[in-house]
Amino acid sequence: MCKRNARRWPAAGLAVLLMLAGCAGSKSKLATCQKDKEQLLATIREQRESKRALEAQVASLESRLDQAEKTLALGNSGTRLSSRPSAPSAPKPEPLPWRTPEEKGTSEAPTRSR
Repeated sequence: MCKRNARRWPAAGLAVLLMLAGCAGSKSKLATCQKDKEQLLATIREQRESKRALEAQVASLESRLDQAEKTLALGNSGTRLSSRPSAPSAPKPEPLPWRTPEEKGTSEAPTRSR
């Protein structure tokens, strides 16, 4: 029986060594996976914060747009667009600051300086 046990011990020792080597490799893989997981979680947190900030900005812009539409609907005089007259009067033409030449060949026509 001693011979049988003597033969089993080196095989058992070899098996234990292989398992320990496998565990050491697994530990490094586990550490790498944990590091990757932490980086991914940090990225997810940043993206969530960015999404919240963008949603708040969208809500603010929608509110401003709503207020601007209401202001436009009321107009400057405080009346609604639907109650305004359909044909506004044409603006009066203002006189030009220079004289129009009487003829094309007139040399006395003033020229604009830049």
